[in-house]
Amino acid sequence: MSPFFLGTAPFVSGEIFETIERYASQTDDCKDAFAKCLDIHSLSELELLVQEGHTNDRMYWIESGLVRSFYDTDTDTDTDTDTDTDTDTDDITTGLYQEGDFFCAFSSFFSQKPSTESICAEEPSVLYSISFEDLQRLFGLYPELSHAFCGLYGHLLELHHARTALLRYRTPHERYEAFLAHHPHLPNRLKVKHIASYLGIHRVTLCKIRKQLTHKKA
Repeated sequence: MSPFFLGTAPFVSGEIFETIERYASQTDDCKDAFAKCLDIHSLSELELLVQEGHTNDRMYWIESGLVRSFYDTDTDTDTDTDTDTDTDTDDITTGLYQEGDFFCAFSSFFSQKPSTESICAEEPSVLYSISFEDLQRLFGLYPELSHAFCGLYGHLLELHHARTALLRYRTPHERYEAFLAHHPHLPNRLKVKHIASYLGIHRVTLCKIRKQLTHKKA
């Protein structure tokens, strides 16, 4: 059993249902059944939640804290002479999730095959989780839950497409400004190298951009 597992959640935050009900209203019976399937976890800073090569069989929701998904790389990721868009870290950040977010290693979760990415806590975090099997079973019993998660998955897909377009078509400066607009508090909670990796920017370039923005505000 995982060392961060605290057991079945005795009390479930109502905020998790606020997140779900952004996409579809839920009956009380559905909420009760969903809550009974939840486990609660406490992670320390940098503790791994999902490890590359292992199957991610749980969907998570963050009550407090911050987690990061990433691909490991054994070599420097510089591939050309464009120093603005190269990265210089030993892993590539693929996702950032904070309070109120659902997350998992999506490809592994939906296929139930080993994950190609890892997920770790960037700060002490408290999470709820539900197993793949329980979630599928509840979808069959409660159509409203299935409808809500279809909406959630659609929203996550939109975010993925938006990030792909951002990385492909926007300048490093525009990428960081978009990041600030959508995640104004994350720069104070993350290492610069992880933000740079997430945005596909060289760390030195990002430091220059941040300095320029600071001077602009002064």
